[in-house]
Amino acid sequence: MANRRSRYFGIVQVLLWYFIHFAVSSISWFFKIVRRLNPFKTKLSNKFHHAPEHIALVAYKNSLIDSSQMKSVALELLQRGCKKISIWDPDRRMEKSKIDWSELHCRLLTPKNGGSTVSESIKRMKASSVSVKEVNLELLDHFIGPNGEEPHLLLSCGATDLVSTQGYPPWALRLTTIYPLPSPYSKSQINEVLARYSTVTQRFGK
Repeated sequence: MANRRSRYFGIVQVLLWYFIHFAVSSISWFFKIVRRLNPFKTKLSNKFHHAPEHIALVAYKNSLIDSSQMKSVALELLQRGCKKISIWDPDRRMEKSKIDWSELHCRLLTPKNGGSTVSESIKRMKASSVSVKEVNLELLDHFIGPNGEEPHLLLSCGATDLVSTQGYPPWALRLTTIYPLPSPYSKSQINEVLARYSTVTQRFGK
């Protein structure tokens, strides 16, 4: 009788172990499926995301983005609330186009000189008899390049994982968040990048 009870008890233990193993495996499988589908991420990316006030656009090295594509990106950002767009144009590709960038609230920024940019620019300002009272953001832009208000976001157009600022002056990007913007430059692609940006906590070096 005792042997029969112990055998039944052993069978119950085995069945219980198999049941627990099945339950744990099922829960693990369920969470793997949820993480893969990630409905919260889908909901976030499907939401219409607004652009920050100031955005910089840079053509990634070896990128074939042309002026019309850059214009399309700028228009989409403007429709999402961006007020100011700075386009870094080191090879003057955008400058040579027939597009009136000022109508799009865009300013084209190009390298003013090589070598020690700041020191050389100060010498040029001195040679031009610029007084301290005359110095403003527009004047600094003319002599040095991007200055003043730093962009909240920089998009490396054409990049996938690694990004490059392509020589965009680093002193103008101290607090800027940088993301790649892979091609094709669609509304959904831009919205996805802005969705990622919306989750960033700005600590400003704190």
